[in-house]
Amino acid sequence: MRANTAITIFKFLIPGATIAGLIFTGFHSENFGTASTFTPYGWSAVLTAVATSGIVFSFNGFQSPVKLASEARHPSTSIPFAVIA
Repeated sequence: MRANTAITIFKFLIPGATIAGLIFTGFHSENFGTASTFTPYGWSAVLTAVATSGIVFSFNGFQSPVKLASEARHPSTSIPFAVIA
């Protein structure tokens, strides 16, 4: 239990310290311009990227149970349940 707590704290402190260090050493307020510079290609490009990444993420999520199918006792019933669940 103590090891898990220590690992969890470590996993939050190191990225947090990295983020804080990068902000303090390389923060440039001029990167935050007007709202029109946030999406130079429009919101359709943002939504296309979100949809595409969701498709890739779901495809990779379906692959995991299938790759581990050789370890299952009853793959004909376990794999459909794992993919759907």
